[in-house]
Amino acid sequence: MKGIQSIALEPGSNGGEVFTSLSKSLHLAASLRAAVAYWCVGPKQFGQNLSKRLGGAGFLCVDVHLPTDIDILAKMVASGSNVYLYLKNPNPQPGELKMHFPPHLMHLKMLLFDYDAEPAELWVGSHNWTARALTGVNIEASLRLRLEKQAALYGDAINFLNGVRAGCIPFDLGAIDYYKWLQGNALEEPMWVMELSGVHTILEAHKKLTVFGKSDHDYKNLKSVDKSIVVSLLDPTTSQESLYEATVIDTGYLSDSGFTFDSRLYAVQDGSPRPLVSGPAIPPPTIRGRAKSWATISLIDTLVGATFELPPAERWVTELEPEKKPLLPDLKNWFPRPEKPLVQRAVPKEAFERGNIGMAPTNPSRELVIRSAASSSVALGPSHQLLRKKVVRAKRGDGKVFVIGKPKKMKEWDD
Repeated sequence: MKGIQSIALEPGSNGGEVFTSLSKSLHLAASLRAAVAYWCVGPKQFGQNLSKRLGGAGFLCVDVHLPTDIDILAKMVASGSNVYLYLKNPNPQPGELKMHFPPHLMHLKMLLFDYDAEPAELWVGSHNWTARALTGVNIEASLRLRLEKQAALYGDAINFLNGVRAGCIPFDLGAIDYYKWLQGNALEEPMWVMELSGVHTILEAHKKLTVFGKSDHDYKNLKSVDKSIVVSLLDPTTSQESLYEATVIDTGYLSDSGFTFDSRLYAVQDGSPRPLVSGPAIPPPTIRGRAKSWATISLIDTLVGATFELPPAERWVTELEPEKKPLLPDLKNWFPRPEKPLVQRAVPKEAFERGNIGMAPTNPSRELVIRSAASSSVALGPSHQLLRKKVVRAKRGDGKVFVIGKPKKMKEWDD
């Protein structure tokens, strides 16, 4: 073809690594435009030339699926690289489910190096930017073409890469947890959290309170003595959330007549998101008429941290917009269920952030809705329960990460 000066096979007829050739190209090039399915290496392996060449006019498009390393991409972005993520997911057909096909949609391995005074260099082949591919552990091959910038192939490569970039989103350093969640990573294990409102100094002085539940769900989750939980107390005067490691020390079902309580701190599930801690006082007899069960909670230790909502259950939803180039009917019939959509898109970042576990704690002013015990006519929904599954990021007094029943040293979540 006109304008192509040379074509070579990488890594050559004897096989082996391509790291050396790529490092040399990165050193000499002015910029790099690339689209690679899986990316797991960075400046640690290639030096700062990698981030420099992917800055300015350069860019990198990467598929979000594993084994792509989000943390490495984040470091590259922080160093000046222009990184874009492809956020679509295959909607697997029945046969693919049986065979456990890995996710593949943006499956390119295409690099375009531009030089100041030399012809451009185009790499197209099988090399993902993973350690196994670039060091020669895998059997891989790419074609390396040196071509003039007037060549039609050069223009086609630029237009193709620009088209791929148009279908991606810029990497957002504030959305790292969202990207890892799309990959299927479980960021933290949720814990049972009891959400109450009240003055933290009063609770800390007494170290104990009794909660009265209205639903069978509340009784089921609180009937086990020695159950470990976290108490989240939102102070109505300061909107500050205080966390406590706690345990259930006594529990019962309010079916027997004549059951009495002495003076104590108590909270009644009245339908509000955070029942109010009252007392110390003798719980009024009317509580027995409204409540089904009771449980006494003992505080073990104060925690420093915050609670976070769980993200949505679904990471991917069926792509509703038609594809730019729909498959022809005869090609569509290659699939076991040709009527089934083949592509899913990512749940929007905004939906993740409304209940995420890594960006910011729940807004206290929004969730602080305190109702009196007289408003017991409010229906109890699944979010208005004495115990809820949430993520807790907190430290113990000794600085170790808080994990129920298993304290451990701080690793990634340090100040």
